[in-house]
Amino acid sequence: MVAMAAAADEAIRLATLTGTVGVVGTTGTTSGSGAIGYYARRVAAAGLFGLAASGSSPLVAPSGARPPAGTLRPPPPPCDVIVADIGTSALSYWAVRAAAAAGTALPAHVALDAAGTPTVTAAAAAALLPFGGPAAAHKASALGVLVEWLTGPAVGAPAAGVPHAATAAGRGGHPPRGWGNVVVAVSPSLLRPAAEVAADTAAMVAALCAGGTRLPGVGGDARRAAAAADGVRVDGRGSPGRTCPPFRPADGGDFCLSPEVVAADMERLRGLTPRVRTYSAVCDRANRVIYDAARAGGMTVDAGVWVGPDAAAVEREVVLLAAVLADGYGDVIRTIWVGNEATSIHGMPVATVAGAVHRVRTAVAAAAASATAAGRVPPPPPRVGVTEIGAHWLAATAGTPAAALVRSLDVLGVQEHPYYAGVDPLAADVSGIVLDRVAAVAAAHPGVAVTLSETGFPTRGPPWRAPPGGGNTTATPSVAAAAAYAIQVEAAAAARGVGATWIGLADDEWKRRWAPSPYPGGADYAWGLLDCARGDKGGVLPPPARWA
Repeated sequence: MVAMAAAADEAIRLATLTGTVGVVGTTGTTSGSGAIGYYARRVAAAGLFGLAASGSSPLVAPSGARPPAGTLRPPPPPCDVIVADIGTSALSYWAVRAAAAAGTALPAHVALDAAGTPTVTAAAAAALLPFGGPAAAHKASALGVLVEWLTGPAVGAPAAGVPHAATAAGRGGHPPRGWGNVVVAVSPSLLRPAAEVAADTAAMVAALCAGGTRLPGVGGDARRAAAAADGVRVDGRGSPGRTCPPFRPADGGDFCLSPEVVAADMERLRGLTPRVRTYSAVCDRANRVIYDAARAGGMTVDAGVWVGPDAAAVEREVVLLAAVLADGYGDVIRTIWVGNEATSIHGMPVATVAGAVHRVRTAVAAAAASATAAGRVPPPPPRVGVTEIGAHWLAATAGTPAAALVRSLDVLGVQEHPYYAGVDPLAADVSGIVLDRVAAVAAAHPGVAVTLSETGFPTRGPPWRAPPGGGNTTATPSVAAAAAYAIQVEAAAAARGVGATWIGLADDEWKRRWAPSPYPGGADYAWGLLDCARGDKGGVLPPPARWA
C-alpha cells in the first residue's frame, strides 16, 4: 500500500510537471495493495486521468489453463469521478474466502480445485477462473495477460509465477520477491483543453444516467455511503460462533432456562461472538429471547431441530420452528441444523433425519409464502443442514442413504473434538487434525457447503487415550488445554477460511439428567467457557474471547 501510494503521488507530480503523462512502476510488493481504485481516485482528485494496476501472487488460471499462472487484477470506485474497479477473475479472492468461512457453495464456472477440476466448494478452490463463463472467459483472460505484462516484465517483477529474465538473479544478491504494480496519471489537457474535456465528460455522464446506465463505481459509492451512515452488519455465519442451549441444569424443575437467565447469557455472548447456535426448538420462550437478543445485538442464529426416537417430539420441534419462522424471525435465523449427530452417535435411521429435513424445508417455504401473501419481502431462506461427526460424512458414499441425504442439504456440519482422538493441544498444535477432516469432507462432497459446526476441548474429566492405530497419545482435560486449543483453532480456521462453532458458553450439567453421557468421568459436561453457574474458570475465557 505504501509503495502504491508513493507511485501514485510521483505519477501525479510528473503528469502535472510535464502537462502530459506521468507513469511510475514499482516492484517487490509482497502484501496486498488494497482497493486499487483508491490510487486511481487519488490521481483523479488531482484533476488527472488515472489508471492503476496491481499484480498478485499466481492465483487466476487463464482461459484453458489448469493451475494458476498469474495475476489478473486491475482498478476500483466513486461516481463523483468515474472509476472502474475490475478484477479479471469471475469472483474475487476475498469473496471465495468469505464463502469458505460461511460454508456456502460457489457459483458454477468460478474456480478449479488443485487437480484442475471445476469446483463449487470454496474451501477446495485452488485457482479462480476468468469472468465471462465458458463462452467468453477468453476475453477476461486476454485482459489479465495484459495486466500480467504491465505489472510484470514492464516493471521488472515476476510474472506468471516466473521471475523476469533480467532480474532472475535478483538485485544486490537478493532473489526477486512479490509482484509488481503500475499507476498511470494523464493530464486531461493532453489532447484537448482541460475545461472542454471536463464539460464534455459531465455531458456524457448526464446522458448515460438519463438512459438508465449504471456508471462504474455507483454501487460501491452507495454501499460506502450506507455503511458510513448505518454501520456494517456482519453475517455471523462465517465467524467463530458459540453454542447456547437454553437448558436447565440437573437440579429438578423445568427443562428450559428462564428467559431472564437466557437474556443474561446473550448479553455475555454479545461481546464474544457474532453467531449463536442452539440445538432444539422445544424451549420456545427461551429461544425467542435468543432470537430477539441476537437481532438487537447484530448477531445471527444457527437454530437447531432435535431429532430423536420419539416421532411426536420431532414433529413438535418442527411445528415450533415453523411458528418462529412464520413470526418473522427468518432474518436472524440463517442456518437450521436438523439433528445433532443423530445417526452417528444417537443411532437414528438416516430416513428419519431425511424426513425431518423435508418437513423443515416445507416450513421454510410456508413462512416465505406467508410473508409474501402479507405484502412483506421475505428474507433469504436459511440454509438447511445436518451435523454429524466427520467419519459419518466420509462414509456417505454413492448408493448409500446418507449420500442421498447429502444431496438434499445446503450445508454439512462436521463435529470434531480432538479430546476423543486422544490428542492433547498442550503437546502439539492439534487444529490441523480437525480442519483436515473438514477439508476431507468437503473434497468428498463437492457441491455442498461444509463447515465445522462444533468443536472444543473439555476443562475437566479423565484422560482419553488415542484409539487403536491412532498413536500412543493421551488427551488430558484442563483449562490450559482448552485455552491452547482455542488459540490453535483461531489461527488455523482463519488461515483456511473455515467457519467454526465453539462449544459452548457454559458447562452442560443439564446433560446429567436429560442426556447422560455414556462415557465415565464427566468430561462430556465440561466444555464451556464458563462453569454451570456462569463463573469464570480462571483462564479459558480470555483466549476464546479473542478468538470470537
